[in-house]
Amino acid sequence: MRRRLSCCILLLLCFLSLGLTACGSTISGDADSKITYYTKVVNENPSAKEYTNLGIAYEKAGQYDMAIVNYNKAMEIDLQFAPAYYSRGNTYKLTRQYDLAIADYNKAIEINPKYALAYSNRGNVYQQMGQYDMAIVDFTKAIELNPKYVIAYNNRGNTYNYRNQYDLAIADYSKVIELDPKEALAYSNRGGTYNRIKKYDLALVDLNKAIELNPKEADEYNNRGDTYTYIGQYDQAIADFNKAIELDSKFAFAYHNRGNVWKHKEQYDLAIADYNKAIELDPKYADAYFAKAYIYELKKQNQDAIDTYRSFINSLTEDKEKIRKAKEKVISLGGTVT
Repeated sequence: MRRRLSCCILLLLCFLSLGLTACGSTISGDADSKITYYTKVVNENPSAKEYTNLGIAYEKAGQYDMAIVNYNKAMEIDLQFAPAYYSRGNTYKLTRQYDLAIADYNKAIEINPKYALAYSNRGNVYQQMGQYDMAIVDFTKAIELNPKYVIAYNNRGNTYNYRNQYDLAIADYSKVIELDPKEALAYSNRGGTYNRIKKYDLALVDLNKAIELNPKEADEYNNRGDTYTYIGQYDQAIADFNKAIELDSKFAFAYHNRGNVWKHKEQYDLAIADYNKAIELDPKYADAYFAKAYIYELKKQNQDAIDTYRSFINSLTEDKEKIRKAKEKVISLGGTVT
């Protein structure tokens, strides 16, 4: 569930970058070809719209500094061109410069108070910052401006999930499905939410549908694997986590979740191998460290458990609460911390 929520954020950004069509972009092809095309266009017609299009092409190519340069040029030409501020905000969001992103979305909304995309993306930034009340206000405003805005419903549902308001989350995902019955992401997110409230039969129905609609998406199999784990169908869970890893070999959550199944089956060496892989892929993955250490504790290998907790403490994670718990575990096992 956790990765799925963050994924829809990425989908939001991709969609809103494609919101470039609001600026008149309909050019197909890869990012480099779009850069070439719009470079030619701005040389012939140096307008705010075309500089914004060029900036978005650079953003899609991962050249964020050049994207900012071109958005700035658009603003030099027209200080009231809201899509330039909106698009620069998207780039700042991608580079985690959240205060700058919010400032740009604010300006876009000041210029155009009915800019639903700007409200939605500002809400997305607030969500990333953990300011869930502000995020919900913005997603709700985006929906007010565009009642068929499925991404805003989806991301508001995610925010409700973060606040443990599961009924409201399910209502938003259900609205997405009502508006777009083929939106696999909504089925997956609703299924994950049903897992959280232990309605596993409903979760399986939704996750089966998500896989039917999107059979090449690793997240769907990972979420269904979670459901099978919760109901004790471990062989089916392992099959789903295997499929998720086949589709995405860098999917740390799937390795961790498969490790949990091996733990339930008391195949501890296989569990540790999966936790190690999850940590290799995501060196700050707290749950993988704690699960690995727990197995060492079960096996009475206290020094290995202490070493695992210490590795987490030294992982440069920003999760102070988990660091505190890891330190407590080290001390309880007879180790020392600095």
